[in-house]
Amino acid sequence: MSTVSTGANPVSDPVANSEVPLSQALAPASRGSFWRRHRVKTIASLIIALAFAITLRRGGLPLLPPSSVWKLVDFRWVGVHFGCLLVVHFLRALRWRHLLRPIAPGIRRRTVLAASWVGFTAILLLPSGPARSCARGSSGTASGSR
Repeated sequence: MSTVSTGANPVSDPVANSEVPLSQALAPASRGSFWRRHRVKTIASLIIALAFAITLRRGGLPLLPPSSVWKLVDFRWVGVHFGCLLVVHFLRALRWRHLLRPIAPGIRRRTVLAASWVGFTAILLLPSGPARSCARGSSGTASGSR
């Protein structure tokens, strides 16, 4: 079994030089349940979503524009826009293959692209807050350190 020394000062902490299992050293500290840690953000997100729903329902911010506006749209430019989006996101995803090469030399382009697109989709579709933090793999700490 692998162990890790804590490296603390033995004078100030007599238990500091005890060796702990590697799995325990790498495990995140238990800080309570998910709901306890994220309830304020979750409730705030639900209130904001409710406000948007009420605004949309009353017609203050139409989800779809009136049909007369669609006649003014040049759909060739919409196609160009989506083509550019596809190229940009493809290159963003492909960049990860080069970034991961030192630690995973045999990683396939298809694997990197699939994982990147899942991540992009999660960031796009999930609301900001606890769900997005889980998708990013964030530890949920204020400093962002893991």
